[in-house]
Amino acid sequence: MRTTATVHNPMLKLRTARLIQTLPPEARDALKAVLLDFRAECRAKGDAEWKRNKFWNAAYYKVLAVYAVHISRLCRDPQPEVSLLQAAE
Repeated sequence: MRTTATVHNPMLKLRTARLIQTLPPEARDALKAVLLDFRAECRAKGDAEWKRNKFWNAAYYKVLAVYAVHISRLCRDPQPEVSLLQAAE
C-alpha cells in the first residue's frame, strides 16, 4: 500500500519497521537519540568532504544521514500507516 508516509519514508515498507515500533518506549528513545547523533555526525562529515572536493565521499555520508533520520522516525509512537501495512500482508 502506498501512502504519503511511505513515499516520504520508504523504511515504513519494511517489516523491520514494525519490530522497531514494538520496542519499549525507553529503547525507542535511546535508539532515536543515537540515530540523530549519527545523522549530525554524517552531515558534518559530508560537508567537510564536499569542501575537500571529495564528492563521492560527501554523497556517501549524506545518504547515511538520510537513512539515519528515516530510521529514527520509526522510533516515534506507532503510526496508522504501519498498521495498514500489517493488514496488507
